[in-house]
Amino acid sequence: MKTRKQKIVLFAKIIIAFLAIAIIGIFSFREALLQQIIAKTTTKMKVDYNSQFLVKKASFEGLSGITLTDVTLVPKNADTLFNIQKIRTSVNIWRLFVGDIQLGTLEIKNGFVQLTKKGKVKNFAAFLKRNKDEENTTNKRDYAAFAYRIISRVLNLIPTDMDVENLKFKLDDNGKKATIDIKKLVLLNKELETSIHVKTNTFAQRWKIKGFADPRNKKADIRFFNIDTGAIKVPYFDERYNLIASFDSIRLNVENIDKSLGELHIDGFTSIANLKINHAKVARKDVLIKNARFDYRLLLGSDFVSVDSSSTVQFNKVKFHPYLAYETEEDTIYKLKVNIPKMKAQDFISSLPDGLFTNFQGMEAEGTFDYNLNFEYNKNRPKDLVFDSNLMARQT
Repeated sequence: MKTRKQKIVLFAKIIIAFLAIAIIGIFSFREALLQQIIAKTTTKMKVDYNSQFLVKKASFEGLSGITLTDVTLVPKNADTLFNIQKIRTSVNIWRLFVGDIQLGTLEIKNGFVQLTKKGKVKNFAAFLKRNKDEENTTNKRDYAAFAYRIISRVLNLIPTDMDVENLKFKLDDNGKKATIDIKKLVLLNKELETSIHVKTNTFAQRWKIKGFADPRNKKADIRFFNIDTGAIKVPYFDERYNLIASFDSIRLNVENIDKSLGELHIDGFTSIANLKINHAKVARKDVLIKNARFDYRLLLGSDFVSVDSSSTVQFNKVKFHPYLAYETEEDTIYKLKVNIPKMKAQDFISSLPDGLFTNFQGMEAEGTFDYNLNFEYNKNRPKDLVFDSNLMARQT
């Protein structure tokens, strides 16, 4: 009779043998498997999106490397959506066993992605259709689980090492054009470096995105600024909406993405310097916010999405704590709370965006104040509306 130790050893040998056979099987039939995946994708693009998906050549390199040549997606009777001359990537074999696709490296050479609208024909229209299965479902969505699943899938598709050369993103909205040309994008040892050329009908600039990016640990600290002198101009919006917007730099920090006890926590901050906006319906002059920062703490549960009250918004010298929530536990409830701690009235006036509140410019004030807003709206019981606005002014 076999002892307990012998049984454990035997079980371990069976597991190792099974894994070895599985790896050998995948390695032996991987070319056929790759062609099957491409064929399945081609069929799905044709049936669901009325588009033609083509790969001129596909092959494996080494154990987990894949090379694709001339990858194209063309919607019927519309412009090509994308064309990539060469894609080389590696896949985490072990994650495939649990049904996840996780990219290790990615190399892209020469290609474009374009969105076009000519008359009423959009080359991306078929991909905006909602999934019929989602429309017909009556199941209540778990917001935390859904968001974490999407975030995890997206981050798994971001490789730990990436090298992109000459990849263009083009937009043509009935002649209103913008091209973002990524000359070089490198992610190596968690450090991101890019060189980007931007061209529209009205301006041309060179941008740079630089910083720390760790998709596996769900962390990032990225800065976005202009290589040339002057502010970064926002493309397309000036022609499409007559909205002229620019800024000196943007910073995005993601410190934590974690799901525990059924709740998803997303923490970090984002900031922008010298945001300038010009639009006739906003103000007659340029509106300028010199410095703005949002320290965010987002919380998602099975039946709520919220910006936690520990979050902080700051522009110039004004600092306040917002609370926003969308709850669906029983009724659909919208909540908004704002808390401005005690501050000098003069600091508040001098912090208002230049060009927006022209009547306040040059005004002097004394004393301090604090402010609290409490708003709650129950969609199913609108008569129970809560609106409480409280301004407490004090003389110094």
